[in-house]
Amino acid sequence: MRIHISTAVTLCAAAIFFLPSAAGGQRGSRSRTINAEGLFTFRLPVGFKESEMGIDIFMRGYERGRARFLFVCGDSASSEYDEKKVLHAHETWTTIDGKRASIRTFIYRWTRTPVYVTELNVGDWCADQVELYMGMESPNRADVQMAQRIFRSVKFLKSGCA
Repeated sequence: MRIHISTAVTLCAAAIFFLPSAAGGQRGSRSRTINAEGLFTFRLPVGFKESEMGIDIFMRGYERGRARFLFVCGDSASSEYDEKKVLHAHETWTTIDGKRASIRTFIYRWTRTPVYVTELNVGDWCADQVELYMGMESPNRADVQMAQRIFRSVKFLKSGCA
């Protein structure tokens, strides 16, 4: 009888120690809905804090650790990068909530550390016709997938962003 009780206690103790780590894995994928002044919504992972706001344009920036996420309505920030410092650029066309968009990923060489950049342009950024820009910069390569999940969560509430 002691063996059975001891085994049950061991299994309960193991469950207590392992369940929090499993829940922690789920917690890392949690997100909250951001409503961008009634124009659109998107899902931003928990832990991002608003860090900047545009004055002349509708722009918001968020940070979590060294990762930086931002959106700009009615304009693109894609041309802000010095193309000489862009490595391994890849662009794909897709649709976001029924609208034509491109997702561009690349590595950007800063002075010390390169960062992974993932950008969304709803519209055509090369023709300067962008309804919504979103971008993520991070030294962590895994944040490329996080940025793409954020982009795919965009839901437009009104036509036009600006």
